[in-house]
Amino acid sequence: MEISQKALDNLWTLVATTQKQVIVVDFFGDLRAYIVESFSPKVRDVFFNEVRGAQDITDFSIHLPFQMAELNPVTLEDRIQSRPKKDFKFGHENYIWMISNKENVY
Repeated sequence: MEISQKALDNLWTLVATTQKQVIVVDFFGDLRAYIVESFSPKVRDVFFNEVRGAQDITDFSIHLPFQMAELNPVTLEDRIQSRPKKDFKFGHENYIWMISNKENVY
């Protein structure tokens, strides 16, 4: 399954607005987006990527254009806060780690 450009743009908007990290992971052909507290990519001695404090925001990536009036950090934090936090590991390289989206200031 491919993620649409509109969904990617919506996720980058969430990264810029909330200043949190987002990871998009392919789980058996299903793409899921999470706001994460921490992410550790695998290295030579650790064979799995590790995610801590992940909250599923896949629906935000699809339906964000309908929520533009509510697009402020407090409202987004409130909506995300009620979602469960998950910790998991995965071994593949099919993911996108969105760290920051900053405005270009001269």
